Amino acid sequence: MRLSTSVSLTAMAMLTYSKVEAFEVKAINIVCHRGETYTATHECISATRTTDADFGYGGHIVCLCPNDHTKLREFRCDSYTASSTGIVYPKWYAGDCYSCSEGKYNNGGSCSNCPMISYGVTSEEGAVSANQCYFPKEVEQSDGTGTFVFENNCYYDGATSSPIEDSSKGATWYETESTTTTTE
Repeated sequence: MRLSTSVSLTAMAMLTYSKVEAFEVKAINIVCHRGETYTATHECISATRTTDADFGYGGHIVCLCPNDHTKLREFRCDSYTASSTGIVYPKWYAGDCYSCSEGKYNNGGSCSNCPMISYGVTSEEGAVSANQCYFPKEVEQSDGTGTFVFENNCYYDGATSSPIEDSSKGATWYETESTTTTTE
């Protein structure tokens, strides 16, 4: 039997993609170094950090793409050897900008699973808010009251997490103060 009830998700039934949460972003400097003499500094557009950070050698950080904040970009602190002098210099290597895959959303610093994903909630590739996650239409669902099918995608309208940074810290990584922001 096909029912068109949305059970406990009535408020989510007709939300649109205009409900995207904007990130509060800040341009910070990230520093990569090899010893105390040589450093490489790069600008990072961040929704998770409010102050500059020194990643030492071997760390990485995920930033927002400079020209498209709906995408992420990983920067890796590594080094190269100058062929003329043999000196090892630090260098930031930047990956390509990427969107979060289906079933995830860009939380400002990494890709998070959609809330309630174990219940079938998903998202399109490139989602930038938990509010772009949804129960898909025409997929059979069930709960204590019976089996039902949503006639339209039923979008998530609950609490979302603050931006989470997906950055590993190299052996010499440090910072002097809290650098995580929260959103409401």
